[in-house]
Amino acid sequence: MFIGLVFSAAAGTAMCASSILYGIMIEYFIRFQIHTISTNKFSEELDYFFLVYVYSAIFIFIATYISIATFVYTGERIARQIREQYFRSILRQNIAYFDKYGSGEVTTRITSDVHLVHDGISEKVSLAFLYISNFIASSIIGFTISWKMALVIFITIPFLAINSILMNKYSAIFTKRSLSFNSCAGIIAEESISTIRAAVAFGAQKKLSDIYNAYLGDAKNEGFKKSLLVGFSLGIMLFGIYAFGPLAFWHGTTMIINNELSFGQVISVLNVIQNGFFSLIIFFEYIQAISLATGASSKLFETIDRVPSIDIYSDMGDKPKKVVAHIQLNNVNFIYPTRPNVNILNNISLDIKPGSTVAIIGPSGSGKSTIVSLMLRFYDPLSGGVFLDGRNIKSLNLNWLRRQIGFVSQELVLFKTTIAENVSYGLIGSIYENLPD
Repeated sequence: MFIGLVFSAAAGTAMCASSILYGIMIEYFIRFQIHTISTNKFSEELDYFFLVYVYSAIFIFIATYISIATFVYTGERIARQIREQYFRSILRQNIAYFDKYGSGEVTTRITSDVHLVHDGISEKVSLAFLYISNFIASSIIGFTISWKMALVIFITIPFLAINSILMNKYSAIFTKRSLSFNSCAGIIAEESISTIRAAVAFGAQKKLSDIYNAYLGDAKNEGFKKSLLVGFSLGIMLFGIYAFGPLAFWHGTTMIINNELSFGQVISVLNVIQNGFFSLIIFFEYIQAISLATGASSKLFETIDRVPSIDIYSDMGDKPKKVVAHIQLNNVNFIYPTRPNVNILNNISLDIKPGSTVAIIGPSGSGKSTIVSLMLRFYDPLSGGVFLDGRNIKSLNLNWLRRQIGFVSQELVLFKTTIAENVSYGLIGSIYENLPD
């Protein structure tokens, strides 16, 4: 990355050469037109500057290629690592995490948010450094040629720069809000389609559609605010850009009359300051992309760094060598984290003897599936305990515990393969894992 930054700075500085050469060549055209230099001298000088133009273009091409290639490679590598770590962390989270966020938001994060991060750490960094280097070099060169004229032109730049900063700042805010609403809409759509049978059975299509449309409407409103802001700011910016020329020529005329500058130097200062301002505008656009990447990465790394209270990757806990399968629930109280006002289990006790067959019967929402989820330690009870052979399952290794249990849920999910291979996935970690086909 350091090499990429060096070549970005070199390319940005070299881009100032065209503005300087343009002014010098205009001087030779004027001198030739008023017959102060010979035809041979005119041709020789222009041939020399043409070669300088070509060499500058070649250098800028090579330096820009190296800088962008370096950052694109780095960005791809970092984005791949973020995707891998985020996906690994998602698989590590406890069930309560998915009750809160939903699978729709998870898929949105791993696609759109990682794309924003990738966009903000690859070529955008290289180009941002290139253009800010061009702005700094242009300002130095302009003030070196004529600090008076450069200062007159430079007066407008802070106002236009503030306008650009505010535009990028509030544009990023509106974009972030719009993405948040679109993410919520995506969650509604994903969960509605994945449970379409239940949605149709309860006649909830219109209600779900209204919720989805409400989120899209909020996203549209944020986009409308952004469009008004960007249109107004770009209008101010274009006004300032077109005001550069008249201001420069007005003051340049005075300096030419006073023999302080030549016409070629006026053109050089105007071009170099104007190109530097264009570079500053583009720099702020790339900074916006980097800012969006920073905001998106914060949520990604928040999940990556999150250690769940029920950690499947933890090696802590006992691993008894013998299991009798005596299951007990003692005075268990439980509520779901996403529904804190609904008491699902209230002081429940249950004793399941080894080898027995037990059916738990009750209406929908009475806690039948919840009891199984507590046995699998998808959740921990608020009070009381779940015991296996007299041991509280909190003291047992979580990975070991779940490998002792065969579980078929009421909403069966099959992977896209054969039934035999689906069954074999449940044998991983058991004595039957390596059975022949």
